[in-house]
Amino acid sequence: MEFQKLAAKGESDFSATPDRVGAGPDWRERFAEETDRLVAAWSAPGAEAGTAGAWKTPAGLVGSMALLDLAVRVWDLARATGQEYRVDDVDPVLERLAGTVAELAPTARSTGVFAEPVRVAEGASALERLLGQAGRDPYWNGPAPAVVLPGTVEG
Repeated sequence: MEFQKLAAKGESDFSATPDRVGAGPDWRERFAEETDRLVAAWSAPGAEAGTAGAWKTPAGLVGSMALLDLAVRVWDLARATGQEYRVDDVDPVLERLAGTVAELAPTARSTGVFAEPVRVAEGASALERLLGQAGRDPYWNGPAPAVVLPGTVEG
């Protein structure tokens, strides 16, 4: 919701961890609904114009941050649960996100948002390059760590 507020040039507060989307058995449907709202907010005319947020960050960069966050975290979840994460015909989008990672990397690495870059194979896909740049190992296939959704109890 905070990235949706920023698309409309509203104020945001990332200090709290909302559990509204992850609570209950219908979390998948709520996640899809929130994602649709996020896409609609950033698709609105003018969403990428000007600045957004208290730091007056270029709105286009904030929109790319929202998409990057969604893309990488969905990959994290898919990989952690042993599912395939496929992206087709989106290389231009992934290249834009790679630019976002490059722009954010110094600060993101110093604050622990990104890990150090991971080397990828020669001829790696745009997704593999993006993940490596963001500090993810795109080839990781280890045992799935426990995934505890907000509002659930770790067993």
